[in-house]
Amino acid sequence: MGPGLSPTCAPRGYYLRVQLSRRFRRAEAELFALGRGGVFDTVARAERGERLRADAPFPIDFDPAELLP
Repeated sequence: MGPGLSPTCAPRGYYLRVQLSRRFRRAEAELFALGRGGVFDTVARAERGERLRADAPFPIDFDPAELLP
């Protein structure tokens, strides 16, 4: 693992939350960035059929439904 990378491979100050439900065919992703006062702010959010797009911490562009088996 490279320097500054956690086991989730996310740079410090960012958090990606993904919720999947095969049963209900539900997929949702939300990207957070550490803001002022140590609070995480939503940077981007997408549900099934939408694209999660962001430039930081690295280019991200995907439909959360692509993660469903």
